[in-house]
Amino acid sequence: MNIDNIYLLHSLNKTQYYQFIQTCLGITVFLNNNNLLNKDFQHNNESQSFNEFWNFNEFLNYNKNVEVLAGIDSEEEKQYSEEQRFRERNLSKKYVRRTYLKILAYFKINKSVVKTFLINERDYEEMTFRDNNNNIYNILVTFNFLGDSLLFILLIGICGFSMIYFQYIINNIERIIREITIYNTLNFRPDPGCLSNYDFILGAGVNVNFKIGNWKSLIQKIEKAIRTETGLQYFELQKFKGMLSNTNYISPQILKDYNEKHYLDIIYSTLYNRNHQSFMKKISNPSRFGIKLEKFNLFQVARIASLQERTTKVLTFNYDNVLEQLINNSFSGINFNSVFKNSKTPLNTPDIEIIHSHGYMPMSSPPHKSYSIIFSSFEYMEAYKTPNIFARKKLIEQLRNTNLIIGNSLSDYEEQKVFYANHRKFLSHFDYIFVCRNKKLWMDIYQAIYFYQMGVIPIFFDDFNRMNDYLQQI
Repeated sequence: MNIDNIYLLHSLNKTQYYQFIQTCLGITVFLNNNNLLNKDFQHNNESQSFNEFWNFNEFLNYNKNVEVLAGIDSEEEKQYSEEQRFRERNLSKKYVRRTYLKILAYFKINKSVVKTFLINERDYEEMTFRDNNNNIYNILVTFNFLGDSLLFILLIGICGFSMIYFQYIINNIERIIREITIYNTLNFRPDPGCLSNYDFILGAGVNVNFKIGNWKSLIQKIEKAIRTETGLQYFELQKFKGMLSNTNYISPQILKDYNEKHYLDIIYSTLYNRNHQSFMKKISNPSRFGIKLEKFNLFQVARIASLQERTTKVLTFNYDNVLEQLINNSFSGINFNSVFKNSKTPLNTPDIEIIHSHGYMPMSSPPHKSYSIIFSSFEYMEAYKTPNIFARKKLIEQLRNTNLIIGNSLSDYEEQKVFYANHRKFLSHFDYIFVCRNKKLWMDIYQAIYFYQMGVIPIFFDDFNRMNDYLQQI
């Protein structure tokens, strides 16, 4: 571990130290389960420390379904033997100074706890942690195989990207790139073959090629409709919005309350505008019009989903049915089911399940007809109010498997809360997000740090074409 990481490690308080070990345990198991512990994640070939940490090769090599949890539920607590608990309590009595044991993580295989990692006051002082058999591990050695680049990102995220660290990175960016090789981490892309059994989370970005109305144009049309309906001037509406809520959801709420039919009509007409409808007619016969569907990311999502042996779950925040139309036109024989709030459960298991967590408004429906659209302020508040509400529940369920996040910047606060909470409980769960590089390298670094805290690994691309080339290899 290099001097920059050691400096950051010594600056951690007890809570941050605890979180750092949890994070390292989780990402280690994730990388192992997905066969990603290769030379890109090893530093100076120190695989020996890795094997020593796991204690036996068979634990690692023969188990690719290990799960790391920060806590277990009440039923699992009952199965956790009293003898084990007694042993853990007795470990603390071996030290003269007052100390206590705190559980870091539970390792589970097939729903059974097979290993527990713990920490006490002395561990914090000596930079160690221990397992339930009282084997002690020094973190300077144990996690060295992850590499300085990844450790730097994890440590900065836990320390907090304060002005001190921000300025430190800006002033030392060239040295950091050279010595910590963080650019290699930001260039990390798993072998496409490793991503063939994942699910998808989609945002509006996957619809760019299909000339469908975007968020910005939708908001502009809604605000124009409000001014027409109410007689407000532009600056008056902006001031009124600021008095209520400084978000893009308030304009839809105002129009919906004023004229709900007009509100739904605008959503429909923006999504399925003339350009979009004309383009969709062309892709029903792409060769005639010289359209290469394989160049579209959404087409690649449909292709990958259609090839998987199990049901592929595609959660989309989009209201449209472009994906459904693509599957119908290009993947005959593939059964899919569109899921939205209060939709019917299919009799047969589909090949692809398309979950419209924010509502559904297919092109074939009447303009004023929609299925539980979530767009206005109160619709959004209601959708994420409790874990059992449809939108939040479906996102939580989606995170049970690893996802490729495409066309979604993950900038929505409510979505971020779900990702963060899920990752803090299921420490070995990570998803991938496809993003384009920023203009400055430090922005890529910051973005990577930010995403890792939510259990999301960014895969950076120079542009959308490179992203599509990568998808074609899956």
